[in-house]
Amino acid sequence: MLLEFSFRIRGAPREVVSALTGVSFDVAHQKKTVKVLIRQATQEESSQPPYQSVIFEAETRSVIPKNARSTLGALWNGDIPDNLVGEPISAKRRHEHESGLLRMQFTRAQLTPSAANFFKATNELLVSVLERVAGIYAWRCGLWAPPSVSRVGSSMEWSADGQIWKIAPPNPVAYSGRLPVLTTQCTDGVGRLLANEQAREPIAHELVREAWGLRWDAPRSALVIAVAGLENGVKAALARVDSKWSDIFEREDTPSVETILGQHLPDIVRASAGSSELLPSEETVDEIRKVVRIRNEIVHRGQGEVELVRLERFLTSIRDVLWLCDIACGNTWALPFVSAAERSRLGHSENSI
Repeated sequence: MLLEFSFRIRGAPREVVSALTGVSFDVAHQKKTVKVLIRQATQEESSQPPYQSVIFEAETRSVIPKNARSTLGALWNGDIPDNLVGEPISAKRRHEHESGLLRMQFTRAQLTPSAANFFKATNELLVSVLERVAGIYAWRCGLWAPPSVSRVGSSMEWSADGQIWKIAPPNPVAYSGRLPVLTTQCTDGVGRLLANEQAREPIAHELVREAWGLRWDAPRSALVIAVAGLENGVKAALARVDSKWSDIFEREDTPSVETILGQHLPDIVRASAGSSELLPSEETVDEIRKVVRIRNEIVHRGQGEVELVRLERFLTSIRDVLWLCDIACGNTWALPFVSAAERSRLGHSENSI
């Protein structure tokens, strides 16, 4: 009886500007190793939704739990498993494809709990890794696009030998989303970040990019989310530089973000970076004060409107502060992502990564 199988999912990046292909990373996650491959799509893949030319693939090898081996062995051999819940959906029907994929028509809910939970846990592992890789790409490459995954194919795939792949029983709830725009210049930086199992895209950057995605349809929600990201990012930077701030931020009388920017951040930046040049400009801090004031009007008074052009300016100012905090914490690669006006003030005009 086969005791080990490989599992994989595939995702397609949308809005690809410069495809980074032929690159792989071994990512440690939850005491497992997942190989993430970025490759060119096959002709069949590129001719199906979402019609992309670049594929993200996450693959891992797992030992089948004892209490799920008979069910999964029957599935793999094309038989109807014992203890199948409900009527099989086109049981034993197979469709052979040029890609080598074999399709079996069962849903995960029809399997025994042990088999269903194993498939669920493996699928969640692969999705988590793809989202982590996408998030780190978005942060490390200074992207605005949301870091989530658009699935290629209907479900996770599994294989006994890495050559013949079959569709695993799907979860009735489909997973969808988007991967960020990729550039060819971030490979080394992304690889170094992924080498640290604890490395994640900071939630502050994730929130601000989510806000950017909402700016057209829900500008007030975008502004509120962005200010939450700003507060989180500034506080996280201070706590990283000086651990006493972790205790301060747990108190109810936590200083406001305006107070932090005006009174506390200068001392911390000078202590960590040895220079006050990395502080946001007065113009940026003034924009922050305005956006926080509007956020307060929206949240506490149910008032406040914001125009798209003004919102985009606010979001850029917030992101500048987050990038400057990154730089002060040692992530010097973030400098090219600071806005042109702030870079010019700092004496840097090139935009290379």
